[in-house]
Formats: sequence, structure tokens, C-alpha cells
Amino acid sequence: MLTILWCAVVILASLCPGSEFPSYNYFGVIPIDKLMHVVIYAVLTLVSFTGFKKQHTYSRFDINSLVFTIVFVSVFHIGMEISQLFTSERSFEWMDILANYTGVGIGLGIFRMAYGKDLFFT
Repeated sequence: MLTILWCAVVILASLCPGSEFPSYNYFGVIPIDKLMHVVIYAVLTLVSFTGFKKQHTYSRFDINSLVFTIVFVSVFHIGMEISQLFTSERSFEWMDILANYTGVGIGLGIFRMAYGKDLFFT
């Protein structure tokens, strides 16, 4: 359920006009929109992986939760980038995809630190 709610937040943020967000750089290097991509997709990965791991209805999701999480988040974020091609104020950017995958890696790393290696790989 949390994953679905977070996906709704991501959809709204991804499709609203880019002028709604601040446009400054952290440390003079990292654009705020890329940092937002990293954080948003780290959270999405964390809640998705946790959801797949902790559900017990479908054992296949639990056993292969790492693969399902990576596939789900990848399809979702690439779909969101493609959907931005159809909006007037947003655009497809390869750097956004790189920032999204950085967030995926950070989300998985946070899960591993929080729950340990045993739960991460089982």
C-alpha cells in the first residue's frame, strides 16, 4: 500500500511543470532536480523492496524480491521519463535515468544496512 501511495506522489511530481521546482545547485555542482530524483527513487526502492520482502501472500515475490524490486522500479521510472515526452513543460533526460538508478542503489543499500545481509539476499 505504501508503495502505491509513493508511486502516486512520484507520478504527480514527475508530471507537474518543471517551473514548480527550484532550480539551484548543491555545492555548485549537483542540480536540485537530480538530487530530488535520487531521493524519490531511493524511497520508492526502499518501500518496494520492503513490501516485496514482508508480504507473505506470494512466496515468489518474497524469494525474488531483489529482482522484482529492480524490475518494477526500472519499468516505473523509465515509463515516467517516457511519459514526460507527452507533456509541454517536461522532457526525457538520460541524466534523470542515471539519477534514478543512483537512487535505486542507495535505497537497496539502506535496506541492506537496516535489515542485514541475510534478509537482503534471501
